[in-house]
Amino acid sequence: MSEAGWGCSSQLLSTTSRGMIALWFTLCFYLVTVNSIPAARLPIAQPEERTTNRPSDSLSSETVFLEEFVLGNGDTLDLSCSTQGSSVSVVWFKDGVLVVPSNRTRVGARQLRIINVSYDDSGVYTCRLAHRNTLLSNFTVKVTDSLSSGDDEDDDEESEDSYNEAPYWTRPERMEKRLLAVPAANTVRFRCQAAGNPIPTIHWLKNGKEFKGEHRIGGIKLRHQQWSLVMESVVPSDRGNYTCIVENKHGSISHTYQLDVLERSPHRPILQAGLPANQSVVLGSNVEFHCKVYSDAQPHIQWLKHIEVNGSKYGSDGVPYVTILKSWISKKAEADAKLALYNVTEQDVGEYLCRASNFVGYAEKLFWLHIRKPTPDGRY
Repeated sequence: MSEAGWGCSSQLLSTTSRGMIALWFTLCFYLVTVNSIPAARLPIAQPEERTTNRPSDSLSSETVFLEEFVLGNGDTLDLSCSTQGSSVSVVWFKDGVLVVPSNRTRVGARQLRIINVSYDDSGVYTCRLAHRNTLLSNFTVKVTDSLSSGDDEDDDEESEDSYNEAPYWTRPERMEKRLLAVPAANTVRFRCQAAGNPIPTIHWLKNGKEFKGEHRIGGIKLRHQQWSLVMESVVPSDRGNYTCIVENKHGSISHTYQLDVLERSPHRPILQAGLPANQSVVLGSNVEFHCKVYSDAQPHIQWLKHIEVNGSKYGSDGVPYVTILKSWISKKAEADAKLALYNVTEQDVGEYLCRASNFVGYAEKLFWLHIRKPTPDGRY
């Protein structure tokens, strides 16, 4: 501004004409005014501010906290879904499949209950808004044979392969007593409680060989849900080493018990389980029945057949009428009694008994003989 002013003054001093002074003064004023006014600027378009509404089923709603439940077989599972508003309805899914009510499954407004859970109930459960499919809650459920004593739910370093487990003992403290000595006629129970995934199988050996019910007079009871072997009324021949073998595809474990049956004590005779068995035969054929008896004292063994007297099967005292087919006293503690019928007729059909008795008491087993008649095409 000052430089422009001094330039104009020098030119005015060098000019003598007043008209020229006025003209130059006007021209300088114009130039100074134009340079002093800032250039006009066109407005610059600002970028439009855009807002995007996130869908209600947002990513954050799909990553809700995962709760874990560990239950024992037969327990009751209760899950609750947190929602805003009491009128909101939800649906439940297990491993992505809709959960429907059943005799064990109850689906409420925001609750899910499953009673008497089994291994098949393990999985991932989710609850979602019924109409918007918004994920509200996640639950992982694991059903085991028995819960461990530790706080497995709080272990953040749990292996990703926790669902693939080799067999392991769940109650090892109950297996510390390896030698069991009991008096004869007592009941013995061996337990090998275990778990694993897949659920392991269990089988038993006696003295290193496969052990089944038919290998023992009196039979055995295998309770797989309780991982146990039960023998009732043990006898000296039951002495030996009993080994449980528990295995799945990831491994195998075993445990051996030693059983010693002490000095015999008097007891009533014992009949082998399942014998004699019912039989159906063709007219004119032969048939045999077997009855295996064990008794400390010499047993009196009888084969009996129920009969009718004057059209009645029972006497006035309520005792059934029977006829004695065979009767003898065995000199052996273990006897294999046999009843043979030849050329069977209609009169042989009926109800029979194998009875063994000693001075303590008796035991008997009822069985039937039936006639198998031919079909119209001649087959039996």
